[in-house]
Amino acid sequence: MAGDLVPSVELLSNLEEIRLSDLEGSVMGLFEGSHVPNIADVLATYTGIETTFGGYTRQTLVGWTPSNMTGLAAYTLGPYAIFTPSITPGAHTVTGYFLIQGTRLIGCGRLAGAITVAPSTPFAVALMESLENG
Repeated sequence: MAGDLVPSVELLSNLEEIRLSDLEGSVMGLFEGSHVPNIADVLATYTGIETTFGGYTRQTLVGWTPSNMTGLAAYTLGPYAIFTPSITPGAHTVTGYFLIQGTRLIGCGRLAGAITVAPSTPFAVALMESLENG
């Protein structure tokens, strides 16, 4: 399960225009290392630390659920992405993810726990995003 999504500056500047449909078809990439996502990050931040394990490809996310309200918070369940390493993926530990739409970074976050990539062992990354009022 992924940690909290950090929206990019571009996403925040257009927040009034962002809808759930804007997340549909976004692409998830994975990164390695100790980087802590922050609002000033740009796509190049993540392409420079993107994982390179054998068999890795970015995954297109489809099937976001509509937002649900709980008190003063809204949340949406994102789809999950399945990544399938090759039989010889190399030594890699995935620590976070990033979301892009076209050529713009729309969000990023660290995983709740690092994933050590194992040969021929698929793993999934799921998103649940929330916004709180107050």
